[in-house]
Amino acid sequence: MKTIFLLTISLLLAGCQYHASNAVAPSAVEKFHWALVDKQKIDTAIFTWSRAKMEEVKKTESLAPDMEEKIRHYESLNNRLLQKHIEIITRRPMMPPPRFPREGASTPELEKPVKTQAEQEYDALSEQVAEAKAPVADIVDRRDQQVAQLREEYKTEKLIAEYAKGRFDLVVEGGYHSPVVYQTSGDVVDITGSILNLFKEKTKS
Repeated sequence: MKTIFLLTISLLLAGCQYHASNAVAPSAVEKFHWALVDKQKIDTAIFTWSRAKMEEVKKTESLAPDMEEKIRHYESLNNRLLQKHIEIITRRPMMPPPRFPREGASTPELEKPVKTQAEQEYDALSEQVAEAKAPVADIVDRRDQQVAQLREEYKTEKLIAEYAKGRFDLVVEGGYHSPVVYQTSGDVVDITGSILNLFKEKTKS
């Protein structure tokens, strides 16, 4: 019995010495490197650049004046349609959840919601947009694809990942919509400006 007791004590002491020898001193722990980035600023820079790039492309197409006028007419109507869509979404009231019938009662037929004046105007404007696009659809669709390719090549997420790789373990979205509540001095850096510089370097002509 005494032998078993001594053996147990020896094992416990050996375990304590093992954990003590493998413990990392607080000063030796590497700091968790993280950074802030304002995605909205980068999104805006990419949008502005791609729009300017497309203006350069348009100048090389040498379209007939009547085709240019048709495209401008379509774009004007389409912008009005987008604004009307935003107006409908922001003004749409919250609908209450449907009421379930009591057990044994017949399920009532759902009435189709009556369209508001804004929704009726939206439908009418949609038809005008479709009619205006028809004669210039090939040009408009080609331009949309070119813009999509430019923005896909220089996506905000790709730029952030390229810059942050090997530099930071975590990047948190900052800016006006996601303010930092607390940060310790020296542990965080805003890399928005650095990523914008990376974007400018990659898009130099």
